[in-house]
This record gives sequence, C-alpha cells and structure tokens, in this order.
Amino acid sequence: MTPWQTLSGRVTEDLPGEVRRLLAHDAVLHIGTDSKTIGLQTHFVTVVAVLQPGRGGRAFHRSTKTSRSASLATQLINEVQLSIEAAMEFCDVARETIVLHIDANVEERHRSSKYAPMLSGMGLGNGFKVQLKPHAWCASCVADYVVRGRHQRVA
Repeated sequence: MTPWQTLSGRVTEDLPGEVRRLLAHDAVLHIGTDSKTIGLQTHFVTVVAVLQPGRGGRAFHRSTKTSRSASLATQLINEVQLSIEAAMEFCDVARETIVLHIDANVEERHRSSKYAPMLSGMGLGNGFKVQLKPHAWCASCVADYVVRGRHQRVA
C-alpha cells in the first residue's frame, strides 16, 4: 500500500495529525474508495477528504493493487473494507465526524444496487455514517478521478 499523498503527489507522513489540525475548524471527514480493473490486477484508491464548510477542503489518497477481483460483489466489498480500515485510523481523532462514501447505487437499474444494503451495513455496523450514490461523491468522483490517473499533471 502506498503512503498517503495529496492530489499533487506530496507524501504526507502524519495524516492523522494533519486531519486533527484541520478538524479543529468544524470540518467533516469524508472517506471513500474506488477501483479499476486493468488486466489481471484491480487498482484501489482510498481518498480522505476533509471539508471545512465555507473554507474549502483538503484531499489525500493512497492506493493498493490486488489480483483481479472475482466478481463485482468482491470488488465492492474490498472497496468498503479499505474505506473502513482508513476510517479506523482516524477514530481517535474524530469518529463522530466520519462519513463513509460507498460506490454503490440504490437505483435498481445499476448492477451495484443489489449489494447496496449489505455494503451500507458494513459501514453502519462499524459505527460510521454512510452515503451511497448519488451522494457518495468522495468515492464516485474524487477516488474515481485518482484511480483513473486524471490527477497527474502532464509535464
């Protein structure tokens, strides 16, 4: 697993300390993971976004690779598990302000909809607030942006 980085690629050595400083200003901690399968590997990116209403926010990410997920259910479960693991790193800092963003849609026309109750149960069962699509912007927008490599600047 790579270390936590800003979107510009700067490594953040003490992310819990950084988050603690940012949360001192009535901020909310949003955590989400997205993935992309390339060949025989699945790339996962977890994003921690600290939003200060009216003042902007900061986003950090880390990535990991595994062998190709066997199914959509397995891939989504792994995404939620990575988000929960990241959230656990911040429980002593701000458990009550953590919101997990889960990349599953509640609308039945989407393949992920049949897994949405189980996935949200994983987050709720660990004591976190949960957002599903279309409100899960941290997973479906920010993490998706990073996993597709769009955050990297062309030199």
